[in-house]
Amino acid sequence: MKRKNFWILIIGIAVLCIIIPAASGAYNSLNKKSGNPSVEKPADKSANEENDQDKSENASSQPEENREQPAHEEYTVKAGDNLWEIAQKFQTSVESIKELNNLSENDLIPGQVLTIPSPGTQLKTEETTPSRSLDSRGRYVVQDGDSLWIIAEKLQISVDALRELNGLTGDQLRPGQTLQVSGEASLSNRQADQSTPAAEAKQDAPAPEQKTDPAPQPKSGIVETARQYLGASYVYGGSSPSGFDCSGFVQYVYKQHGISLPRVAGDQANVGTRVDSPAPGDLVFFTRAAGSGEISHVGIYIGNNTFIHARNKENGVTSNSLDDSSNYGKRFAGANRI
Repeated sequence: MKRKNFWILIIGIAVLCIIIPAASGAYNSLNKKSGNPSVEKPADKSANEENDQDKSENASSQPEENREQPAHEEYTVKAGDNLWEIAQKFQTSVESIKELNNLSENDLIPGQVLTIPSPGTQLKTEETTPSRSLDSRGRYVVQDGDSLWIIAEKLQISVDALRELNGLTGDQLRPGQTLQVSGEASLSNRQADQSTPAAEAKQDAPAPEQKTDPAPQPKSGIVETARQYLGASYVYGGSSPSGFDCSGFVQYVYKQHGISLPRVAGDQANVGTRVDSPAPGDLVFFTRAAGSGEISHVGIYIGNNTFIHARNKENGVTSNSLDDSSNYGKRFAGANRI
């Protein structure tokens, strides 16, 4: 009897060992299928990594204006440097460098330290210059060194419009002179004059004797503009700051002042008024060889018996003497005032 009870106990224990694990596995399977919140899920590592990456990208995409702006650079002038070359090197403008360093002239001294504006920087003084140059009636007050072309660029108006508004026939300006920069006052005044009895009487009167106009005056600002390109490259057929030939250089400089010239030196020699003694801004012409009559070269007279021109590939835009003993002095063919 005892042996029988012993085997019943052994069989019971074996059955329990089989039933209990099976029941536990079935219970876990049911919990997974039903989404029981009591079962803890492992953290999604990839999702966390994506969130960290999004945060990094959001930080890098903040507006650029919130980032620290680069500081202005400093440049020490070397022998042979000019403002145009320095401006090209640092991708800025000559006027920005002059404004930032309070320069009124284009001349530089070796060893001079210049503050260079960062590319794309717009100086506050540049933004306010036009308004500071206008009087209470909205007229532009001519500053020392101004030319019609400079004023037109500053005020975003054409040179022809400035001439028309102010009844100008030439390019001469004087510091302190006031110029109308908008409206049609000059045109209206002329129309009113033509409708008055006095104007009608003038039309009926015999025409006065024609007088020969005096020779035009040298153009202000031409020399300063030409000096900006000292050191620029020589390129045959070139007519831009990336490369000039002699007549292309002259044509480009004069165009900056609203004056159109023919393209080649021979044709440029037929424009303007011939003068015995050149003044700064006049054109000077040269023959191909001493004694020949063929015009082959042109430059701009800058004073002190010197002229500036696009010479050749070795020298680029440079200056030379007009002394009789020099090569150019022997080939000098005369000067014209435009």
